[in-house]
Parts: sequence; structure tokens; C-alpha cells
Amino acid sequence: MNNLKKKVEFDASIQTSVVYFLNLIKGSYSLNLAEKRRVLDAMPTLSQQKVDMLINVFHDEVTKFNELREEHPADVKILEREAFNIWRRLSGEYKLINNLLLL
Repeated sequence: MNNLKKKVEFDASIQTSVVYFLNLIKGSYSLNLAEKRRVLDAMPTLSQQKVDMLINVFHDEVTKFNELREEHPADVKILEREAFNIWRRLSGEYKLINNLLLL
């Protein structure tokens, strides 16, 4: 088995913190494992416009799930656990910081 982990980084021209962006991916409840993997793999090739667009989508998601948290706390708790487990699995594949703080 290959124990080499994939490096996660942006092109040098991107004006966004990698850690900030990773926090948003980690906290996404709507992206499954394969989708998060695709975003991580695409990071070096993303343009500033695409990064900004993804950040806006992730922020909208946070807002919507915060609203749902009040109405359906048990369901959102399940989604939180799933997101945590996905991140833990991705941490085995990529050079990620396991304990990023969610924003």
C-alpha cells in the first residue's frame, strides 16, 4: 500500500488562505467523500474566480445549515458526524490538518 499522502495547495497566484479554504471543505455537509476529494485534487488548478465562487457556495451552505440546526438538531448532528468521518478519512490520503477549527 502506498503511504505517500497527496499535498494540498493552491496555485501561488490565489489570494485565499489554504487553511481557510480547507476549513470550509471540512465543514461542508453537502459534499460527500468523492466530491471533497475532487475539490482537494482540483485545488492547484483552480482560478481565483472559481475559488471565490466555491467560498460563496460554502458560506451559503453554512447559513442554510445553521437555520436547519434550530429546526432539526438531531439530523444536523448526524451530518456533522459524517463530515467529521469523511475528513478523518481524507486526512489519511492527503496532507491535511485533522483538527482545523470550523469557522
